[in-house]
Amino acid sequence: MRARPVIALTLIAVAVAVTWPLPVAMARGDVIGHPIGDLADHAEKLCVVRGMSMDTLTHEVGRRRFLTGRPPAGLQAKGSSLATVLADRLGGGEPIPNLSVRVESYNDGFETWASGIRVSSVEDLVRALSPAPDSLSGDEQAVIDALLAEYGACPGAQRATAVREGLSARSAAQDLVRLGLDARFDFGANTAEMQALRDLYGIGSDLSSASAQSAAAVTAITSGISRCVSIEIASGLDTHGPEWASYHGPSMEDGFDLMAAILSDLEGREYGNTGESWLSRTTVVGFSEFGRSTLLNSSGGRDHFIHNACVLAGGGVRGGQVIGASSDLGMTPQEVDLATGEVDLQGGTTIKPEHVFRALLEGVGVEDDVAGLEAEALTAIHG
Repeated sequence: MRARPVIALTLIAVAVAVTWPLPVAMARGDVIGHPIGDLADHAEKLCVVRGMSMDTLTHEVGRRRFLTGRPPAGLQAKGSSLATVLADRLGGGEPIPNLSVRVESYNDGFETWASGIRVSSVEDLVRALSPAPDSLSGDEQAVIDALLAEYGACPGAQRATAVREGLSARSAAQDLVRLGLDARFDFGANTAEMQALRDLYGIGSDLSSASAQSAAAVTAITSGISRCVSIEIASGLDTHGPEWASYHGPSMEDGFDLMAAILSDLEGREYGNTGESWLSRTTVVGFSEFGRSTLLNSSGGRDHFIHNACVLAGGGVRGGQVIGASSDLGMTPQEVDLATGEVDLQGGTTIKPEHVFRALLEGVGVEDDVAGLEAEALTAIHG
């Protein structure tokens, strides 16, 4: 398959335990549910993959299955996060090739630098990128650096993996702080740029919020700081009782509104001097652990369901389409033709996360199964 150079970067937006509404009139006449919120304004850009099987009803397993595209061993993740694989294959020159905010990250066999740098909030990210308040003087720091360099050159230290990795990490952290990147994420600053971001994403004083994470993701991507970013834009949606009817939909809508803001932000920024937008060079993936049951339980709520869906938009993605389906009886995932996305009960395949991942990797020219996904690509998503 020919590489698709339009996909320069990957931005992964994460929503936990969300039932994605089915694709206000998209390509095949489907209808988006009302909690879709502002994301409905981008319907022509969205590719919704539904009828996906997660093979689990367990939060940890479903989450790690979608992060890596591989079934975990028990609760233990297997393989590497898609963001890690993409960072390894596409990045290397960025200060933080793989940034992960409130999202697990895994690396099994790829370059160490491709691992996700994990923080719990934008405030933590700013702290990590800022000089320590009790930093030593230049002369004192130089003496310590010289001593550590001398120690690192000793044969014994060279043979100790932990020492080598520790010294390398220390050096990388120092280099990162010297870049002064913390100012890029100071969303409380009294500047026109930061005021615009606060208005677009609804950022308040809480930098652990999903709105702050969303702004940080786009900032990291468009500033050349990161190649891949993972964030959590919705959480606390594991409702099993009657509160589902009044709480679940509005909480989902908050997440979809933020995804819409991400798309609008990327679309409004020019990629270099190309005349193209950043959205055309960025792939946005929204996903969940699994969906919720189609029938109400005895408490008037909805339980975990094996069925799942995800939504993609941006570079290399053909928007305005719905791929896959579930059966009328039992709402079980249906087999589809991976090339067309149409139901094919005779020779089709049940869609799983790995089929989506293979398509995303092939879309940037990674045709070998480097992640051990052992699945064909769902090429129907390609633009």
